[in-house]
Amino acid sequence: RAIFWTRIPLGVIGSLLVLALLRDTPAHQRPTGLDLPGSFTLFFLLGALVLAVNRGAAWGWGSPAIIGLFAATAGLVVLFIRIERRSRSPVVDLGLFRRVPFSGGILSVLLQFFGLTGAITIIPFYLVDARGFSTLEAGAVMVGYPLAMLIVSPLSGRLADRVGPRQVAVAGLVVVAAGLLSLATLSATTPVAGIVLRMAIMGTGTAIFFAPNTVLIMQSVGRDRVGTAAAAQHTARTMGNAIGIAVGGALFTSQAARYALERSPLGLDDPVVAPDALVSGIQLALLVAGLVTVLAIPAALARGRARPPGP
Repeated sequence: RAIFWTRIPLGVIGSLLVLALLRDTPAHQRPTGLDLPGSFTLFFLLGALVLAVNRGAAWGWGSPAIIGLFAATAGLVVLFIRIERRSRSPVVDLGLFRRVPFSGGILSVLLQFFGLTGAITIIPFYLVDARGFSTLEAGAVMVGYPLAMLIVSPLSGRLADRVGPRQVAVAGLVVVAAGLLSLATLSATTPVAGIVLRMAIMGTGTAIFFAPNTVLIMQSVGRDRVGTAAAAQHTARTMGNAIGIAVGGALFTSQAARYALERSPLGLDDPVVAPDALVSGIQLALLVAGLVTVLAIPAALARGRARPPGP
């Protein structure tokens, strides 16, 4: 709860900086309206999907509730597409997805954040519950990720200017995938230095990937569509975060419970079996996260060179 309280002054400071520093959009460039039907449909779509994935193991994948949630998700996808096609100010401009550089960039963002956020959510359980670290120690170990991003991010932009953003973005995805797959090899005895190194690799890849990929997405649309492209990228990132956390959590809990019950009638309540069971669940969740990130690499390669649309 204390962490959430710290976000309040940051939000206030950010709002004041926006008011003081950012220029307003000219009237002729402002959206003509707010797509409330599309926004609410997307909200309920993601809610139904995340709830189904998150509670599938607990409620039973074949239970009426889970089947109903997946059916609702499918129906809401169809409804969302119909609403967006007719909206004057859509949440997501579906016409942009006909451009391969744009759709490839958006898909890369979704898949990369699926794997990344799922991993970041799972790793604290490995450090605290499986390895017995304190929360302070776990935080210190995980600092390798943001520290690597802080160091590498400025270099990523310079490298993209020299080599080209497409090549750098693809290289970033390769490094992220390598970091995630290396995290999937964590065991109950992995040295702390090995964990920090894996986190740093993941952070390095994220820093290399994100800025050049954003450049490619923005270059694939005209100047008048940059705001729409940024909104689509943010939506893809949010979807990747939500689905990655839900899928990662579901894989972790179901595999850990299965592993423990196969070895003890007490399951995860057995203190001898529980650490290895948790490691097993974490390894599976991180393996899937890494493989999903690997799928982002062909999407990034397939888009070719981004060119803004002609007049």
